[in-house]
Amino acid sequence: MSKFIFSLENALKYRVSLEEHEAGLLARAIQNVQIEEEESNKLNIEKQNYLNSYSYKKINLTTMQQQEAYLSLLDLRITTQVKKLEQAVMTFKNQRERVVKASIKRNTLERLKEKYLKEHQLLDSKAEQKILDDIGIAAYCHRADN
Repeated sequence: MSKFIFSLENALKYRVSLEEHEAGLLARAIQNVQIEEEESNKLNIEKQNYLNSYSYKKINLTTMQQQEAYLSLLDLRITTQVKKLEQAVMTFKNQRERVVKASIKRNTLERLKEKYLKEHQLLDSKAEQKILDDIGIAAYCHRADN
């Protein structure tokens, strides 16, 4: 019968685009967490390899000071990297929340659209049934007159 027009279609499209944008930002946040984890793992492996190759034999004071300075610097880099990783994880969690909120808002409008569509279809089917009833009555009256 009549074509269904959802009055909030533009708002729904906007919500969908917002959700897609937030999902894209979430994907970037996930990549950032992975990059920071890889960097953190590399630093830990570098420290572990250095400690495994650490030689106590034939060591002089200058070499020992250099090794300790290198280990201190490596520990500082690891601490800094851990902070970067924690920040990336927090950003990821916040972005995930934003995606969930955007999804909820979109779903709300989609459910509203479905509700209105069902109401529209129900009204159309009632109108169609009324027309069919009128045709049936008219045909019956026409046969009764003949």
